[in-house]
Amino acid sequence: MKRLSILVAIALSTVFQSVVAAQNQAVTPQSSQTGEALLERMLDAEKHLAFSGDQITTLYRPERTFSATQSIERIGDHDLKLEYNSPQQVAGDVYVDNGKVAWDYIPASKKLEVGVSGLDRFRQRSEKILESLNSHELSVQVIGQDTVAGQSATIIQVTDSAHAWGEHKYWIDNATGAQLKIQSFGGLGQLISETSFTKISYQPSFDRSDFGPPKVGDDVVTVPMIPRGSQTVSGLPTDVECGFTPLLPSFVPAGFNFQSALVMPIEGQKLVGLTYTNELLTLSIFEQPIDTKPGKPTPRNDFRTPRQGVLTAKFNGYRFIVIGSLPEDVMEQIVQSMH
Repeated sequence: MKRLSILVAIALSTVFQSVVAAQNQAVTPQSSQTGEALLERMLDAEKHLAFSGDQITTLYRPERTFSATQSIERIGDHDLKLEYNSPQQVAGDVYVDNGKVAWDYIPASKKLEVGVSGLDRFRQRSEKILESLNSHELSVQVIGQDTVAGQSATIIQVTDSAHAWGEHKYWIDNATGAQLKIQSFGGLGQLISETSFTKISYQPSFDRSDFGPPKVGDDVVTVPMIPRGSQTVSGLPTDVECGFTPLLPSFVPAGFNFQSALVMPIEGQKLVGLTYTNELLTLSIFEQPIDTKPGKPTPRNDFRTPRQGVLTAKFNGYRFIVIGSLPEDVMEQIVQSMH
């Protein structure tokens, strides 16, 4: 059985595949709204809405059907927390993403994976959906009414003219514009996944401070989160492999030597991971240039330790995550030596 990584990918894609900026619009009665207007309203709601609730996600595969239940807390398109409740194999797994750092706690293996936020790539995917809608490459139809998690909803069906994405059906809350349920279909019309709320509240009791690292025991090991599509490179990475000039530390603790490097696709660009080891401990350094808009100043240098053994930093126009069983001041020194 494939574990949480697949479930997180499905849950994130269904929750965030429609998150894009859209112009605010007055709410009109659902019966008078076109499918396109409902889709745009959903996109806008997904960008700003705060809520909590319970969901069930089902993956339909030729060899078997797999379902999981999860609790979700979310603030717009920049804070997300998923805690899986069933089946037993993934119960207790927690995924948190605050738009900057992502944590994936896997209690069964006593691991806490730490990596760069993955929410931006879903916003980018959603922007493409909106572009396709505006260029009339998508067909959107209202196909019915339903009730999901106690909320009245309008169902829309979305297909693309090239039939490259398959078909998607969305259940949209008539009161808030929230996506209450989604079904995704393959190219042959087969149902491949479904995520639906069984309970939802639009008056959550959390705030942004709740989207920090999961609370774990002292016996939990912190390790890097390796995104799909990552490639190991031989030796130190080059500008061509990275798409930018990778920085290297001029300081690492005595006894640590370079071991390997990864180039990972994330947030529309490459992320570089450097691994050093002293044969007993592992030191991982993730780096990526901060993408600033023209005319905007470079963000101020900033160092934070969300949990012991993890340092997040902005330094000299780059974003860093350092993972290792090292003192905080040593990890800061490593970042400050990057050149």
